[in-house]
Amino acid sequence: MHQNQTGYVLPFVMIICTLLSFCCYLALSQTIRFRQSSILQTEFATVRYAAESGIYIMQSQLLKNHAVKRLVMQQNGKQIIAQVMNGTHSLMIYSHALGKWRVQYTIQGELDPQTLRLKRWIKQKSPR
Repeated sequence: MHQNQTGYVLPFVMIICTLLSFCCYLALSQTIRFRQSSILQTEFATVRYAAESGIYIMQSQLLKNHAVKRLVMQQNGKQIIAQVMNGTHSLMIYSHALGKWRVQYTIQGELDPQTLRLKRWIKQKSPR
């Protein structure tokens, strides 16, 4: 009776170990992807806020000195470039922020030329 059953346990154990290893690998890779996605979403939000702050910083600089046309600054590890463009009926401020892992965001603000108050936001589409 023992002679007919010999040799089937080892392949069965190897198949089970292979399947368990593959399942562990999939679970680990999904966890890593979820973490990377979460980190990138957080970085995108902070870069967006940095770009918006570039508009406000340029607005406050314009209130102090109308000769400012371009600012390059660092804020919380994000590089921000804000630039003023004169429009026909308004002032336009473009702000571009660049963060880690090439995460970037560009936004535009329209200011009233007399009061320098922000009239509206114009969001730029991100390149894909």
